[in-house]
Amino acid sequence: MKGIVLYGSQSDRVFFEDCLEKLRPHSEFIFEVLSAHRDGEKLRLLCQSLDANYVIAGAGLSAALPGCVSSQTKVPVFGVPLPSCFGGLDAFLASLQMPKGTPVATCAPYNESSIISFIEKIQDEKWAKEKRVNVYVDSLVQPYEYVDKALRDLLKISKEENIDLEISNQFNPNTWNILLVHQEKEIVLKSNCLHVPMMNKQTMDNPSRALNLFSLAEKGGLWFGVNNCINALRWLKRGFDSF
Repeated sequence: MKGIVLYGSQSDRVFFEDCLEKLRPHSEFIFEVLSAHRDGEKLRLLCQSLDANYVIAGAGLSAALPGCVSSQTKVPVFGVPLPSCFGGLDAFLASLQMPKGTPVATCAPYNESSIISFIEKIQDEKWAKEKRVNVYVDSLVQPYEYVDKALRDLLKISKEENIDLEISNQFNPNTWNILLVHQEKEIVLKSNCLHVPMMNKQTMDNPSRALNLFSLAEKGGLWFGVNNCINALRWLKRGFDSF
């Protein structure tokens, strides 16, 4: 198992040193300081010649680095928001809300342990071979009008990508899980679970809900954009192909 850890500036040292210390016992990795804005060509060349199973990228004020890497590679990318402003809320949301097709698994600031837990689990022989995906649809999000379309999209992609996918109303401890999260429900803090917050339009139009989502993510786990189930599945597929 080999990874690359990227941060945008030496001034981020107070943040990335902690991340490197947590990662060191679990994986071989290369560390680079590259800015998506100042070192665009170097970053492009690195992505083109990438020799790694995964990338951990620090997400600064605009969270450009994780998205740039994800758009230029086919390996799973983890985004680590830096709490430089607003406790990292801005970086968290920017890393989370990537467009469909550019998946980044994002943890909350200071929650790199969620990434480490995933990397540790995927090195287990059983989980390295596990390719099944369970989409856990909580009863509180089931009535939302867009959930049916999201599930149809997931089934379509799973057929195109030959992914063994099932949809259920419970967590499956023996497979990978994509949990469709309602903000009023307790989340499943397991390393084989990815989290997708589901909201209707009225909820999404309320800025205060971003703080609620941030508070949920601070409890742990890897997260994807609001209603963006597709990125969660695409990210897992990258993991299946890479690990």
